[in-house]
Amino acid sequence: FLFRALYIGLSNTKIIGYSTAAMATINVIFNYLLIFGKFGFPELGIRGSAVGAVIARLIEFGILLWFIIRKEKTLQMRLKDFLRKDWKLTKDFLKVGIPIVAHEMIWSAGTTAGSSITGQMSTTIVAGYNVANAMYQLMACTMNGILHACSVTIGKTIGSGAPREEIQREAYSLILIGLVGGSVLGMLTLLGGDLFISFYSLTDATRAFAKGFIAIFAAIWPFSGMEMTGMI
Repeated sequence: FLFRALYIGLSNTKIIGYSTAAMATINVIFNYLLIFGKFGFPELGIRGSAVGAVIARLIEFGILLWFIIRKEKTLQMRLKDFLRKDWKLTKDFLKVGIPIVAHEMIWSAGTTAGSSITGQMSTTIVAGYNVANAMYQLMACTMNGILHACSVTIGKTIGSGAPREEIQREAYSLILIGLVGGSVLGMLTLLGGDLFISFYSLTDATRAFAKGFIAIFAAIWPFSGMEMTGMI
């Protein structure tokens, strides 16, 4: 995640796309080999999925590390740079990072509490919620991309020494982008809900709960979009 943030800050998102594509492909291949024991690999079952995911992540990490040491010319980092201490940078990092960590902890606590409450209900309700949540997470991929793009944009503006008024105008624009983007995702969630649910084999009761949860997620999306872009 740190390497991904670094590349996003450098506006070099191609390497992230390449490494993610490699990781996903390798993950699928090793899952097939290790879950079913193909081509001489041991048959590990569900454990094979975990081992395959670890191997894929390690290879992804290796790709990102190799690129930043050997190919990236802006920072010109070396392995010894990872051991260098900069207390001023650490102080600035904590000043910015602690509120964000607190935000994520509160958000995670609320999400966990919601899932815990839902989990105490019937299996029909839980199944409906999981289907709706899967669609929400799929839509969130788009909003996360918008979030990272906004982060780079405002970061460059601040780093260029732009006046406070210009930074504020851009910040308001990013919040508006979050509102519009969230509204669009909400509409797509609502309009595409039936199609998404059709991919699952559900009972009528579970399908009804899934539709209800999807409608709730759709209504939440405009506010989630503003929150995501406003956080930066």
